[in-house]
Amino acid sequence: TAEAWEVSAHPDGPSTVGAGPLTGKALSEALTPDLIGPEARGLPVLIKLIDAAQNLSVQVHPDDTYAQKHEGGPGKTEMWYIADAENGSGIYCGFKRKVEPDEVRRAIESNTLESLLNFIQVKRGDSYFIPAGTVHAIGEGLTICEIQQNSNITYRLYDYGRIGADGRPRPLHIEKGLAVAAFDVYSPVLAEEIQSGAVTVRRLAACPYFTVFEYSCADGCALHIDAKSYAAVTFIEGAGQIGDYPYKKGSSFFIPRGAGRATVTGACVFLLTQT
Repeated sequence: TAEAWEVSAHPDGPSTVGAGPLTGKALSEALTPDLIGPEARGLPVLIKLIDAAQNLSVQVHPDDTYAQKHEGGPGKTEMWYIADAENGSGIYCGFKRKVEPDEVRRAIESNTLESLLNFIQVKRGDSYFIPAGTVHAIGEGLTICEIQQNSNITYRLYDYGRIGADGRPRPLHIEKGLAVAAFDVYSPVLAEEIQSGAVTVRRLAACPYFTVFEYSCADGCALHIDAKSYAAVTFIEGAGQIGDYPYKKGSSFFIPRGAGRATVTGACVFLLTQT
């Protein structure tokens, strides 16, 4: 499976509750404002696991202003966590240098856009914050946990000149993509370690749409969920229990706001997402 929408209330790929009293319900039906937060209008994030067996297309996403005006929905800021990486694999984020829209257009038309893009070789545990407007692509040999705004608006700028099974290139969205793209050099946001020891915690991303932490636990830990925000937990490594439920690598859980203490057992690495 190339892509799994693990925590999603989006109509294009709704998640289903797999355990507990709401088993079998679509997540979008199960989540009430009391569970998410009184200010929320539905679940504001979408969490995916992406397995790239080949280079994925070069894309860009609009911000909220452009998306609302032209697509009738929210924009898409996201972050990537590298869950696994083959040697030498990497991602494209932004450009090597400041470029002009016409230069990018010519590179797309001549199938040379890669020469302008900023390639970053990555390893397991790396994370990258990708604001709306960042031209980006996932390279082959990567497994990524993507945490993003609850949006499915994507403009495909470039597909390496590939031909689909129908003998035709996949559609591109060049005009819209160039209208929303940032043409500056990409500046990565460094993770911040905020706790060390048997439980190491790093803040990977913080923006108006989500805050993401990485927990590395030698022998489990306790999570404290306050009254202000829900938490979504995605396990990158390990196996054990979270509360009353078993988890394994790749499992995702939703913890309602104000749930208090949630106990995680076992050696593990997981991502915790809040808004």
